[in-house]
Amino acid sequence: MDCITLREERRIEEAPAAYKPIQPVIDAQVAAEMVSVVAHLRPVLTFKA
Repeated sequence: MDCITLREERRIEEAPAAYKPIQPVIDAQVAAEMVSVVAHLRPVLTFKA
């Protein structure tokens, strides 16, 4: 994934370790019949102003 920013220090602010993997969350919701998966998405670009 690419990150485009107008200010280079913005790139440092983004900490990937701060995010949990989404798949276990989705799996739990599907197992509880709260949601159904209709699409799989992946990030292509991040823009930070």
